[in-house]
Amino acid sequence: MNKQTEDIKRQYLKVFGAAILSLVAAIYLVTRSDKPRADFIHQSGEIVYLSRTNPLQKGSEARAKDIFLVLNNYDRVFELFTGTETGDFSPRVNRLAELRAGDNVDIYFEENKKSASQPSNRLLQYLDKNGELIYRRSNADQQVGYFIIGCSGLLFILGIYLRVKPVKS
Repeated sequence: MNKQTEDIKRQYLKVFGAAILSLVAAIYLVTRSDKPRADFIHQSGEIVYLSRTNPLQKGSEARAKDIFLVLNNYDRVFELFTGTETGDFSPRVNRLAELRAGDNVDIYFEENKKSASQPSNRLLQYLDKNGELIYRRSNADQQVGYFIIGCSGLLFILGIYLRVKPVKS
């Protein structure tokens, strides 16, 4: 058995490690999509800005697939994706046209290291007005999670193949 063949055979441990890490990330994505409101950061307030134009970029053009939201007592801009074209991860509920500046709303969102370093937060999951659901983010995370689970399964199969494959000299 030559050295190159032995090195290839030992790669199964790295493949299994990658499959396990991918599986953990995928499970997180699948479960995050359906977490209840109580598992997110909650903020209530009056809408002071609601537009398709980003308030952080003066003179910017309106974006057809995004709506920007700012509450009176919170200093972050929320960017809500509203695309409905084929291939878009459309929101599960989108009644944002019913909102106006001055409305009191409850929002539920996530904040992580990446979103905290961005000028706007794209992780708003739920938006309620008077106890009614107005916006709910798409289940794109869940779909990506299921795709990664499938890829992890393929990595496990590859790892098993590398482990049991007979080595030819």
